[in-house]
Amino acid sequence: MVKIKNGHNKPVLNISFSHPILGNYLASCGQDKKLIIWKEKSSNNYNNIYKYEHESSVICCKFAPYQYGLIVICGTNNGDITIHELQKNYQRWNYHILKNIHKDGINAIDWAPASPPINIFLEDDSKEDDFEDLELMRFISCGNDRNIKIFIAKKNTIDSFVKEKEFNLEFIPKDISFLNFVGYTQLTFACGLNNGKCLIYKYLDNEWKNTYEIDIGGDILKINWSLCGTYLGISSKKDEKENIIKFYRENMDDIWVEVI
Repeated sequence: MVKIKNGHNKPVLNISFSHPILGNYLASCGQDKKLIIWKEKSSNNYNNIYKYEHESSVICCKFAPYQYGLIVICGTNNGDITIHELQKNYQRWNYHILKNIHKDGINAIDWAPASPPINIFLEDDSKEDDFEDLELMRFISCGNDRNIKIFIAKKNTIDSFVKEKEFNLEFIPKDISFLNFVGYTQLTFACGLNNGKCLIYKYLDNEWKNTYEIDIGGDILKINWSLCGTYLGISSKKDEKENIIKFYRENMDDIWVEVI
């Protein structure tokens, strides 16, 4: 266990680790309105290298895929999204603010994969591993306004994000996550709702389609993809005394079945 001093003075709500190829960085955010970036200087020793105070509590934070560099995104209780980037000279941080993205507050945020999906019909897939062949930066957010929004960086810079797609739902999305593993063939994300359903969306024929609904029951708290395939973990709260965690996998018939 690592204890870090001189950090948050109110509860921490979310943390995120950077990819180790960029170094051992940790982002934390909380009710004190702060995003703090830490760097491991030695074993079990993290130093505070960057701090930014928002206008309201910071609900979530997430490092971008390492291919884009050291970038952290934050979602706040007042509906703003901030994107923070360490400049290439590693001397200072820049940030950009997207205001009032979700008017009733943000619940979750995630980055899309940096590498394009694998085309299983290509005879020569050598280009699939080309480091230069990256997708434009894209992230997804959801909030208490019952909306899901996808943003894309038209110039692949943190100040060039524009809204690409918006989904209006009947229930509140509590968590959202992109599928991100080496063998994925279609851009996919999952969204957990407060009515106990997890929606699976895929990008098919140049449009987003809700391809499946998993009914786990209860208020969904968190969803998480495996890095080793289309395995999806879902946790939900049925009542004050009972929490449920279930795991699902997509079979060859595109049906999501529970893994027991």
